[in-house]
Amino acid sequence: MAKQPKSPQEKKRNSLAKDRRNDYVENSKASRKAIPKFKAVGNRRYRKALKRALSDDPNEFSIPESATAAKVRKSAKRKEPDVPLGTHLSRQRISRAWRANRRTGSKS
Repeated sequence: MAKQPKSPQEKKRNSLAKDRRNDYVENSKASRKAIPKFKAVGNRRYRKALKRALSDDPNEFSIPESATAAKVRKSAKRKEPDVPLGTHLSRQRISRAWRANRRTGSKS
């Protein structure tokens, strides 16, 4: 069975729903350095908290279920997911209109 060809309108709807865009504030290329950096910082905080918890009792060999260590691990920064293209374009439109109104001083 052959697939039915999609109309241009259907292709556009699918593109707006499925394609993703990086909507984070920084430069899109900066993510290559920033994501590994904040993961490393989070891991260092966790290891430091564990080390502090273990230094309290040097004879204890099991890893304690320390509230401090668990809290540090959970508070690590998370990656932001990319947003759908349609959402990104609507945000751009709103931002562009807001900047245009700000420049002209009109109220709307």
